[in-house]
Amino acid sequence: EGGINALDLYIRRTLASNPDSVALHLNLADWLYRHDYRQDAADVYSKATSLDPNNPMAHLGLGLIHYDWEEFPRAHDEFAAALKSLPDDALLHLNMAMTLERLDRDALPSWQRARALTRDQQLQEKIDSHLRKPH
Repeated sequence: EGGINALDLYIRRTLASNPDSVALHLNLADWLYRHDYRQDAADVYSKATSLDPNNPMAHLGLGLIHYDWEEFPRAHDEFAAALKSLPDDALLHLNMAMTLERLDRDALPSWQRARALTRDQQLQEKIDSHLRKPH
């Protein structure tokens, strides 16, 4: 626990001396997300998007948090923003597909795009299995 608090403090102090650094905001937000500080992570990802509105990693992070919170329309919007910059990212398409399903919208194109883009055989098999199920 002490090491985690020391790392958090270090990141925050570094960010305080470089408040306009998108990379530092993303590092802190990612750290907060991985340690289940979702609201804090969302705040920091939001700050990153205010510094760089087109940053796909900030939008991805916000999308994941809103998905976790079952705020699927907001997750959709964040994943869509990230896809504008990273249209060939398989995992973004996968996240979009899962979100579209939760919104009861047509997710097939997103599933197919994720399948076409991924080189991970296990992920390909999981997508194939999912696509074989009746929807």
